[in-house]
Amino acid sequence: MESIRLHSLLWTILVLVMQGCAVGEIFDVPTKEELSQVEKSRIYPKNYDAVWAATIKSLATHGVSIQSQDKASGNISTDWVVEKEAIGVFTTGSRAKATILLEKQSPASTLVTVIPSFEIRVADEAHWQPTQRKRKHLDVERRFLDDIQNNL
Repeated sequence: MESIRLHSLLWTILVLVMQGCAVGEIFDVPTKEELSQVEKSRIYPKNYDAVWAATIKSLATHGVSIQSQDKASGNISTDWVVEKEAIGVFTTGSRAKATILLEKQSPASTLVTVIPSFEIRVADEAHWQPTQRKRKHLDVERRFLDDIQNNL
């Protein structure tokens, strides 16, 4: 009888741990209010060529590969940056990439907009799936925009 209780207790703990992982993922999703406060764009008081060069330098500094770039249209697409995580006994992966848009506002000012995409792969599945950003990624755009500013 004691063995059956211990066995039931172990299964209950395992189920709670597994649910805890899922609950943790749910609670890590930012609220609409938090998302509304994300800085996605910034105008720099510099000409287009200077901001383009600072943007390319910022990507290179962080080791982010460029998948495509078109200076005439102001479009830059990065390659995926992969981050692996361990949740319990499972290995998951998350990855992100960005589309960066540069737009000349005047001869002396340039608008930069960063549009990130996030994907997740759970428990070594073959396919990546789109996912919402986590709270720890709320400042991705701001940090990148700050880095461009520092490279001007």
